[in-house]
Amino acid sequence: WEVQVKSGQKYVIFDVEYDLEPTYDYLQLFSGTFGSTSGVTPFAFLSAESIKETYFIPTDDSGFSTIRLVTDSLGRRSGFKASVYIDNGAPTINDCPKLGTSGLFCEIPHCIVENSVQRQMGFSSYGVNGDYRIGRVVSQIKTSSVPPNINCTWPFGKPPSEAQGIRLRFNFPLDLEPQPVSAVRDKIVVKAGGNVAAEVFVEKCDTDDVCSYSWQTGKCEDGACTVRKSFDVNIEDFSGAKFLLVTDRSDGKNIHNGIDFDALFIGSCPSGTDVHCEDDGGECVDGACVCDGNIPCSCPCDINKVVSKLNASLLWIMFPLVVIFVCIFVWYRRRKIRKSREQKAVIQEKEEQLEAFRNSVVGMRTATTHYMPKSIPESDDAPLADKLLPIPPPLETIQWCWKETPHMMSNHGPDVVVGNPADCWIKYNPALNTMIENAFQAYTDSGSTRKTTLSQSPMTGSLKKALTFYPPSVDDSKFIVRWDGYNVDVRDMQQTKEATGFVRDIQRITDITVTAPPEAPIERKEIDLSEVEIGNSLPDGLIGEPQMVLVKGDVVQFSSQRQDGWAFGTKLHHNDEVTARELVRLASKESGDTNTFTDTGWFPLDITEIPSAEELTALQAKVGGTDALQAPSYWDAIIDPTIVQLHKLNHGDKERETVIKSFMATLQPPRFSKNVEVVGVERIQNLAMWQSYVVKRQTICYRETGGTDSPKAMQVALDRFERHWLWHGTNVEVMDKIMQQGFNRSFCGKNATMYGKGVYFARDAEYSAYPTYAVPDINKVQYMMACRVIVGEYCPGVRNALTPEIRDSSTQTLYDTTVGLLSNDTMENPSIYVTYHDAQAYPEYLIKFKQS
Repeated sequence: WEVQVKSGQKYVIFDVEYDLEPTYDYLQLFSGTFGSTSGVTPFAFLSAESIKETYFIPTDDSGFSTIRLVTDSLGRRSGFKASVYIDNGAPTINDCPKLGTSGLFCEIPHCIVENSVQRQMGFSSYGVNGDYRIGRVVSQIKTSSVPPNINCTWPFGKPPSEAQGIRLRFNFPLDLEPQPVSAVRDKIVVKAGGNVAAEVFVEKCDTDDVCSYSWQTGKCEDGACTVRKSFDVNIEDFSGAKFLLVTDRSDGKNIHNGIDFDALFIGSCPSGTDVHCEDDGGECVDGACVCDGNIPCSCPCDINKVVSKLNASLLWIMFPLVVIFVCIFVWYRRRKIRKSREQKAVIQEKEEQLEAFRNSVVGMRTATTHYMPKSIPESDDAPLADKLLPIPPPLETIQWCWKETPHMMSNHGPDVVVGNPADCWIKYNPALNTMIENAFQAYTDSGSTRKTTLSQSPMTGSLKKALTFYPPSVDDSKFIVRWDGYNVDVRDMQQTKEATGFVRDIQRITDITVTAPPEAPIERKEIDLSEVEIGNSLPDGLIGEPQMVLVKGDVVQFSSQRQDGWAFGTKLHHNDEVTARELVRLASKESGDTNTFTDTGWFPLDITEIPSAEELTALQAKVGGTDALQAPSYWDAIIDPTIVQLHKLNHGDKERETVIKSFMATLQPPRFSKNVEVVGVERIQNLAMWQSYVVKRQTICYRETGGTDSPKAMQVALDRFERHWLWHGTNVEVMDKIMQQGFNRSFCGKNATMYGKGVYFARDAEYSAYPTYAVPDINKVQYMMACRVIVGEYCPGVRNALTPEIRDSSTQTLYDTTVGLLSNDTMENPSIYVTYHDAQAYPEYLIKFKQS
């Protein structure tokens, strides 16, 4: 919604009541309009349950503001209702409905994209000259915590010409999560002139000696260094000056009130910096000087100053003793402080490197315990060793298929065709296959007799008839499968279209030669279930969604977060992949198939924490520097790193033409008989997913290079292991999930299992362009993704295999990918790649096309 106000109005008042699914659905408030050359400036992102608020949205020079609703189209919430109006009177503090929620004009701004600290609205516990008052800065209160993925930033505004720095005077003690100096994740940062002028945090401690920073009192209380009530920060260049609250947004089970301080500019000391505040006519308030005219100034307020009014004779007697005592104390104190600072300097140098790495990765967590979804029945008393045996592959596979019209066979890919294509038999998808087989078993269990069953030998591809019986005259609905306008009757072995009555034959094919791969190694690992956190239930909305097992020490990157404490993520680092596979097998025990994975899915955040320095170091060793984790240079600016952004490529764009040329390369006669029209191309920008892909790519390449990150060695590994591009056909229902969550096997791997139960990618676009894979929507538009895929080491695929084969039995290391060979293929250049780790692929472009 674009809103334009009359000339002279600088704000749109937005009264809104909203109930939006946290993280997935949100309102965006912008200054400006997308249609203008200057674009929009973000003002606020709103996403929560049952909230009623008032916002003052700034307009641009043309009087425009924009309100946008972003939604994944899932879930059932109340949405929002709002009124938009202007008020001739300037907004005041009374227009803010409650503490910490309303943005720009409120005395206590909450963490909304960027807040101006308004001097005229500022409150101070003691009177100072108004020209030196910046305002009051508050991050949160107990009833209104910091929202996810939004930075808290407060610009200073223009300083007085005499200003030499700023003063922070805390109205309440600084209350951030106490953390060691080697792993500070919650802190106040003062930036100016492009540099960090100061960082203030609550430091963990066990003795007073640890508390040696200038802004600390030197006291360790309740395991944390106390912060002085007032302290000054010297600033030479005020350009771009601002306060920032940097936080990991996780305080565990504790509640912290965040920050609440008055911000003041400070002037110079009238008689020089060595003159005590009170000797210069000033007043020391909470350890900081206020000079004549109520101007905050830089004069020292040293509690150890020498008072000149002492009796001269007494002074001559006491002076030598005092000097000796002070010298000894200062020597001892400085020695302790120097030693502490030297230790901190070494730690901080390493921490700066880790901090740069930590800040470059979006939403990183580490598992604090083993975790798996609950699927072992309560009455299952089998020995644990029995539970840990792999699920044996089936010795017989049932496939139902239907008879296609000969001239329509070109619409189907080779892997859904059964036997000789001239016979025109097409497979049902796995879900329907199961439903039809259940109906068939119910029919045979009822005492009825079968009509026709076929068995197929994969060695010859031939079909041969098995026993033939004749069905009785039974009318029972459980023998008929109904779906999407069709009826499949297992008694008559026919499929009927309800709208037209058109009948096709169906067949049941038994593949009796499918056996386990020869000498398949059996993984065994003892797991003490008492050390495993077993999930009791899933929240509403996540039933049927993919879930992830966790091993203690796994590092996970989450791309979506729910308000109920669940998150969707991808593993960046496996602490023990064999244990993870065992946990998946335990979770799969009852069904033999599951939506539980080792590397991606939903998990509860309360069994994770921010990664430690050691865990970050281990991950950094696998990834290398932070440059690879940055967004590609040709991307548009990232608004929210956890939300996908689509950039439409226009006609004439070189980037667009490159994608189309690669896409059309194999969609030409005689290989492809249809005419293809490209309707649109969009670049997919999802920073969190990109980083997951880069970590996986770097891990595989580092394994090949032996840990060296030389450009030449890395390029050789990339040329060998990365494919740019492979193709993946999709449909309008699934593509949004792929672009937000990645290629999860629970919704991307259902069309085919010939070469394993993973996510399928084709070397040639012609294969993925079949309507079986790129399913047309109601307007006959099909969807194809051009993907970067890190294939790594691969082996031939095995039907229905849950994982690739083991490459190194001594370490239980698996191949990265399986492949499928079509006609004239070789292992060096296969047509089909199947991945089993969701981070192995990144969808770079979405191509919309039509066939005729």
